[in-house]
Amino acid sequence: MTVARLLILFLAALAVALLVSTVLVQMGVRQRVAIVAAAIATPVVFVAVPLLPALIARLSG
Repeated sequence: MTVARLLILFLAALAVALLVSTVLVQMGVRQRVAIVAAAIATPVVFVAVPLLPALIARLSG
């Protein structure tokens, strides 16, 4: 994997973690719980993003 792809993957994971945390805090969840949920969501991005092109290709035909 190239450095550019790793950087994009890292930024996507960071964006998802920030989004999850922000949404949960806005919903009234405690900040600690929101941070833990964001920490759990971050590795999911590292697994899901590289698999997206294959999934899209499989679904499109």
